[in-house]
Amino acid sequence: MSLKDWAVELMIPYETLRYRIRRGWPLNKVFGNPQRIKTDKVEVNDILIPFNVALKLVGVSHVALYKSAKRRHLTPAQEIQRRLKETNQ
Repeated sequence: MSLKDWAVELMIPYETLRYRIRRGWPLNKVFGNPQRIKTDKVEVNDILIPFNVALKLVGVSHVALYKSAKRRHLTPAQEIQRRLKETNQ
């Protein structure tokens, strides 16, 4: 897997992983200490699901989702719901 793939999988920004490696962090700490854990839940079809599962449903990384939400002046949860509605039409 590439570093970008790991960033998506672990939900740690790519730049954070790159910074840690450049600074000489041990690999177990580079990949083992998430910057923040996404424990938020998002409502999808009247069901609360974990944020990371919702990201996989819409097929985007958390970074792309946050950028898109910010551009549209939405919360990340609203952006996920918007994308799900878009794919169901």
